[in-house]
Amino acid sequence: MACADGSVNAQLEAWLEVHATNGETIECLIDTGFNGSLLLPRMEATRLGLTVLGRVPIIGVGRTRAVADIAELEVEGLGERQAIEVIISDGDDLLLGTGMLTGSRLIIDYIAHALTVSDKAS
Repeated sequence: MACADGSVNAQLEAWLEVHATNGETIECLIDTGFNGSLLLPRMEATRLGLTVLGRVPIIGVGRTRAVADIAELEVEGLGERQAIEVIISDGDDLLLGTGMLTGSRLIIDYIAHALTVSDKAS
């Protein structure tokens, strides 16, 4: 059984670390309203050395439409490595979306301020 633990802060936000295969760790806010994998600020994408591969249309909060740069990042989690699409934003948010949670179980415990993501076998 593979699992990853995160935390819930005083503002009741659920956070989980994403582990890039290059050794970098990125702490991200879980956003179940975001169906992509990962959204990073441009400064974070630059720090990680990500290369812009293209642009994609996105629909944001309030159905606002925009176009964003995309890149790819290889990550490791729940016992597997995978290349994920990263949307690069001009904002400050580091968001982990449901694209990263597909095939897993997310448990957020607001009493213990804890979070667990486990694979299908759990």
